[in-house]
Amino acid sequence: MLGFVGVTAVAIQFVIDIVVGFISADHAAMGEHFDRIQSIPGIEIAIYTGLPFLFYLAQVSLIVQLAAQRKVRAWTPVLVVLDFALPTIERDFIPLGAICLLISFYPLARQAGRRSAHALAA
Repeated sequence: MLGFVGVTAVAIQFVIDIVVGFISADHAAMGEHFDRIQSIPGIEIAIYTGLPFLFYLAQVSLIVQLAAQRKVRAWTPVLVVLDFALPTIERDFIPLGAICLLISFYPLARQAGRRSAHALAA
């Protein structure tokens, strides 16, 4: 349930970013809009720092459970954590983090594809 709260916060953050991008004439105006939004009491922790963390925590918890059940390889949780950590070190690492996430979830996607193929054949 807390993961859904985190997903909602991340989705709201995404919508705010898109709307601010559309209504701003330039980068300076974007900064002003973001400053105004983030100055609202509670928004910073609810939308930008605190609640989105719950989504990432839930995702890591799920992937650790799958690793404990041997449904994914033991290194998969490490790649998921790297995906979250790399952009906090440097924003230029976002693509590298995305590659880690793709690699980590590829086996699950392959398994799901096989199950779908079996279901269609049956």
